[in-house]
Amino acid sequence: MIVALKWQGLSFTDIATALGKHRSTISTQYLLA
Repeated sequence: MIVALKWQGLSFTDIATALGKHRSTISTQYLLA
């Protein structure tokens, strides 16, 4: 998946940012659950 993202021209920073946002979303869902 990360390789595919790199093929699309995304940098490591973009990937890290996306993962960070994903983690924040999961944390929020657990807090609201």
